[in-house]
Amino acid sequence: MAIVRGLKNMNKTLDKPSVNKTDGPKAKWLKLEDGESIKIRFLQELDPDSPHYSETAGLGFIAVEHTNPKDYRRKALCTIEDQGRCWGCEQHKKDYKAGWKGRSRLYINVLVEDGKEDPYVAILSQGSSNKSITPTLIEYAGEMGSITNLVCRLLLEEKKTVRENAFFVDEQRVGPYTIWHHEHHFKDLGDSVEMTDIVSYQLPLGILGRLMHALFIRKKLESIFAYRFEVVEKLFNQN
Repeated sequence: MAIVRGLKNMNKTLDKPSVNKTDGPKAKWLKLEDGESIKIRFLQELDPDSPHYSETAGLGFIAVEHTNPKDYRRKALCTIEDQGRCWGCEQHKKDYKAGWKGRSRLYINVLVEDGKEDPYVAILSQGSSNKSITPTLIEYAGEMGSITNLVCRLLLEEKKTVRENAFFVDEQRVGPYTIWHHEHHFKDLGDSVEMTDIVSYQLPLGILGRLMHALFIRKKLESIFAYRFEVVEKLFNQN
């Protein structure tokens, strides 16, 4: 309980023995170094109606957080829905550019195999943007009903190739694809510029990954690039 109201409840809280913060196991967070590749298996479901839901394991969850713009390590849960007010939201309203905006973040326990030590349990923390694994994971859970049978390979890369006014490449750092390589090409045609996208990607999970691709991933990618084309057309071909 974050807020205690009433003398009776306050006295109950004060009578409780204090808990030493060092008691119990310390949570381990999943961290990747540049160029590191690891394999993970999800230990929690996203929905209690999943056929493989375990009350003991619990559920992965999404929390709306406010991050201190002066120290990104300090975060606080948004309390606007539970309590009707939120200090972080108030700071954001005072200055929209200060960096206090609430952002959704997924937290879920995973089993990690990094090849350096025995498999271990860690907390995977991911944002909710399209660059993260979160949207695809939620979509997969909705389509397949379970994610605890899902094994993924995460790869953190620091590669970018740029040729001024002609070409640049972006590659997946952390995400659901085994490989994601997106080339952006620009060709000067005199009175216009021709833009070409070349995307090379590979899904994990073998046959299951190919099934996911056929069911919804290809359609999702096509809709993303169709929307991108529409926006570029509106921006640069308004006449």
